[in-house]
Amino acid sequence: MYKSGEIPSNFFKGILFLVMLIFIATLFFDVYLVALNQKLNERGQLLIKKSNVARVFLDYGNGQKRAFEGEVTAGGLTLSETLNLVAEAGNFEVKFKEKQDRIVVESIDNYPNNSEHYWEIDFPNLDWKKRLDEFDSRQVIFTAGTVANLIYR
Repeated sequence: MYKSGEIPSNFFKGILFLVMLIFIATLFFDVYLVALNQKLNERGQLLIKKSNVARVFLDYGNGQKRAFEGEVTAGGLTLSETLNLVAEAGNFEVKFKEKQDRIVVESIDNYPNNSEHYWEIDFPNLDWKKRLDEFDSRQVIFTAGTVANLIYR
């Protein structure tokens, strides 16, 4: 059989097999963690990019709707600056007028604020609505994550 103090070669083969199995399992686990880390980094970058975005939705009150989104600078953008950027992107005109030391929205895309119809701004996250011709458009600041609905009534 075996001499005393001698370890059988099957024992070494078994130990070698276990070491190789642990090595291969560790290798697969490392590859999995690297792939998972890359996916998490991509999702994190996407969330950062989305969090720097403001969204503006126009509802013309006749079934026509338009949506715009864009990056917001660190200091934010006033409502008038935001509407000018939206108008440029949407290829339409926004008109402002001075009213008692305030700059108010006169019309958006040839839909005027008047006694019969008006534009209303709604910030659903803040539960705040107001006519666009009732406040200074320079006083409302769009920051990252702002969502605004502009509805023609």
